[in-house]
Amino acid sequence: MLGFSRLREPQNPRPQETNMPADPWLDSEQCASDFSPLDRQQAQALQAEQGVLCLICAWGWQGALAAVLLLGLYGWGLGWSVWCSALVGVLAAWLPQALFLLGAGRKIGQMAAAAWLVQLFCWEAVKLVLAVY
Repeated sequence: MLGFSRLREPQNPRPQETNMPADPWLDSEQCASDFSPLDRQQAQALQAEQGVLCLICAWGWQGALAAVLLLGLYGWGLGWSVWCSALVGVLAAWLPQALFLLGAGRKIGQMAAAAWLVQLFCWEAVKLVLAVY
């Protein structure tokens, strides 16, 4: 049959030699874990210590850094074409981020986590479309 009739199993097959452990996901040494979960009071204390993230402040700092970049390019004397190109790049990233903050950032902690996550992904998609186009 098409030359396959000559193929046969070897008389003395070699045993499978492997150096792998039976379960490769198990560590050979069990190390002591330094991780311990926080209880409710410790978690609340950590949240109070960390403070609330101000998304508008982060967006403002991004704008300030963009302004420093644009002023540096202008002061370096690279010409209007380089400055305008950098300005378009800044606006292409910064303005969709503003829309994202206005849409998704307002309701942090005011709605169910699953609903907010869906809203976050929708606004992220809008931001991506605006940034690409």
